[in-house]
Amino acid sequence: MKLLDIKLDTELQSRVEISDEAINDYSEALREGAKFPPVTVFYDGSSYFLADGWHRYYAHKKAGLALIEATVINGTFRDAKLFSFGANDTNGLRKTNADKRKAVLAMLDDMEWAERNDNEIAKECRVSIMTVGRIRKQLGVVPEEIKYVKNGKEFTMKRPEFKPLEKVESKLEYQFDEKEEKIHELATEIQSIAEENEVLKARVAVASMEATDDEKRSAEILIEGLQAKVKAQEAEIRALKSSRDSYQTKCAEMMKQLSWYKKQNKQAA
Repeated sequence: MKLLDIKLDTELQSRVEISDEAINDYSEALREGAKFPPVTVFYDGSSYFLADGWHRYYAHKKAGLALIEATVINGTFRDAKLFSFGANDTNGLRKTNADKRKAVLAMLDDMEWAERNDNEIAKECRVSIMTVGRIRKQLGVVPEEIKYVKNGKEFTMKRPEFKPLEKVESKLEYQFDEKEEKIHELATEIQSIAEENEVLKARVAVASMEATDDEKRSAEILIEGLQAKVKAQEAEIRALKSSRDSYQTKCAEMMKQLSWYKKQNKQAA
């Protein structure tokens, strides 16, 4: 698709900063004929938002190219933002600890996403569950008091609530456990190798075909297109599951609150 058709928004930039060195290396490789994985954009019905592939985007622009390969996913800006937290996990320039921290903090700074458990946030940000738990703990909690009456006596119930990030972010340094992050990196590398293995299997199958070079190339292009579609559909399914889980969690919380208020009304009556 055209570079001009893709909309950039800093909220969808998952990294702390863009690497000029990586852009220069990528653009030089593009001029020499290298082929990069497609960028990922989300289409909300009017705009195409770049969710993954900022270095590749700027490299194409620097190389003077007007077109770029892109995987298009139907979704909202918020879907694109959630997707961006786990971007660059298995390809491209590796995420730094600061990049991972930025993603986790962004989710915890969101009223809706902060309600998710550590495991869900870890999966979205592609970090270890203990890393999320450690950041939550360092952020601290603020008790919210709820007073109620039972059997004629007044009781106070405390409910934990996270402090706003702007009040603590400047005071705390979030340290990542290097061993845990190494394990996570190895896991993502294994996943990446498995994906590359599938691509190689397809190429070997095409090479062994009894067909002309043009027919083999056509088959290879078809397979690559189908693989890209599968990845896009998998990402879309993850986004849908994420939205579903969020609504289910909200519904369960509302049911708990409704039950609590019913008990209070019954006691008051």
